[in-house]
Amino acid sequence: MKKKINQRLLSRQLFYLAIILLPVIQFAIFYIYVNLNSFTMAFQKYEANVDTTGYTVTFAKMENFKEAWEILQKNSFMIRNSLVMYAFGLLFGTTLSIVFSYYIYKKYFLSGLFRVMLFLPQIISGLIFAILFKYIVTDVYEYFYLKITGMEGTGLLDNLDTRFGTVVFFNLWISFGISVLMYSNSMSTIDPSIVESAQLDGANTIKEFIYITLPSIYPTLVSFFIIGFTGIFTNQNGLFDMFGTNANTLATLGYYLFMVVESADVDTIPSFSVISALCLILTFVMAPITLALRKVLNRVGPSED
Repeated sequence: MKKKINQRLLSRQLFYLAIILLPVIQFAIFYIYVNLNSFTMAFQKYEANVDTTGYTVTFAKMENFKEAWEILQKNSFMIRNSLVMYAFGLLFGTTLSIVFSYYIYKKYFLSGLFRVMLFLPQIISGLIFAILFKYIVTDVYEYFYLKITGMEGTGLLDNLDTRFGTVVFFNLWISFGISVLMYSNSMSTIDPSIVESAQLDGANTIKEFIYITLPSIYPTLVSFFIIGFTGIFTNQNGLFDMFGTNANTLATLGYYLFMVVESADVDTIPSFSVISALCLILTFVMAPITLALRKVLNRVGPSED
């Protein structure tokens, strides 16, 4: 009997090990190893051997960090673009997502259709959706502009006055689906008895939204805010999908980092050691700010009580 129990326990342990083994290996390789390797690389310099194949690795001291800092200074417009796009997403994207989520949560007219339409960009491949969006705001827009006005028009992505706003709108739209889904799901966990009690006390829709719904979803709101904040300088905002290598003045820092990794012209791009140093600089700047923001938001936020 004891032997059967031991075999059953062993089988359960082997099953548990088989389930968690792959995630643990993935975490060890793609998180721990990659980050440690990036940290080490930031202090190394690789020089190609002249007579033999391979590289000679030497200690670079702070040279990579100096070069990385110069890159940030020369491309300050990329930092500005990253901050501006995040600000638009935070102010308009978050506000509209919460409003639409509340509309869907209350099951108002055509709420199901709105859920599908807003979630559509998440169903379709991001690259395909970016290509379709680009086609609509260029060729389709020019066609209808000609039909309506009788004059030749310039696509919204080709017009210098409208291209930035068009990119902002694209990012708002493509991020709508997951935001609306998460917020509406969070709202659905609100105890119906609380809502009914507030309605009996005379609370209208607006008061219910302000005093019940928002405090209830505040933890989800904080999570989205922190996640978005940490990705300010790594999000390439779909620029490569729409512009390829020609984003030019629209480039964000995330787009720049993406292009460095994708580029095959090793003679004109910074080394991976310099990029590792640049990412460490960004981490040293963003990590304490993120932790401080999280602490402040959790402290000053509304209470469900």
